[in-house]
Amino acid sequence: MSVYLNTGRDRVEDGKRYGAVKLLSIFTLIILGSALIAIVIKYFLMISYTIISNVSFFNLKEIHIKGVDDRMATEILALAGIETGKNIWKLNPKQIKNSIKLHKSVVDVAVKRSFPDKIYIFLEVRRPYAIVLYEKPYYIDSTGRVIKQVSIIDEQECPIITGISRSDPEQEEFLKKQALYVLDTISRNQRPFSLSELSEVHFINDFFACLYFRSAPFAIKVYLPELETQLKALKIVHSYLRSMGEEKKVALITPFYKSGVAVAFRD
Repeated sequence: MSVYLNTGRDRVEDGKRYGAVKLLSIFTLIILGSALIAIVIKYFLMISYTIISNVSFFNLKEIHIKGVDDRMATEILALAGIETGKNIWKLNPKQIKNSIKLHKSVVDVAVKRSFPDKIYIFLEVRRPYAIVLYEKPYYIDSTGRVIKQVSIIDEQECPIITGISRSDPEQEEFLKKQALYVLDTISRNQRPFSLSELSEVHFINDFFACLYFRSAPFAIKVYLPELETQLKALKIVHSYLRSMGEEKKVALITPFYKSGVAVAFRD
């Protein structure tokens, strides 16, 4: 006959096993309870969303588009695909933002819902800086990037850049950079030869161009690498011609001769 005695050591081991099982059970209950709570919350949110997304109180009443004129706002609204009457909870700001970014004039966009019934669209857009005349006129921004073709309903007044061809892409890019340099240099000038008065920059070649200003009844032929110096000389000559009453008789001023400024008069 065999006799097994439950020693103190055995009782300690049994206690440890019981404690581990109990701890595991508690941990399992916590996990199950958390999962149950998560499911309840999920279904509660789903039911809540279903209810509020069908309540007219949250129907969109106002759409505010900031940073553009009314005509472009209409274009943006069409791209966004939103209209009053839609429930604001059903509008996805990220999706609206991605749709608006398809507009080639848009640099950045932010969309904000304002509960219960408003949405705000904030836009940063490329501004027309000049018009480049290819086979058709196109707006470019201050980096030389083409924005869009000019239409008959556009009211933006910009200097026109002529003498640039798309037949040679490398030269086209070079001349566009030259054009931006000309515009930037003139933008630091005062009337009558200011950027607001500039009507056309016509490139003769890579380094020579003719400038036309609304405030002057003559053309100005310039050597581009020395443009800033020539504009200073031009002001002096123009002031003199005006004081002498000869301004309207001038056909062309060429301010880059080393011996002085050449003035050609009309016949």
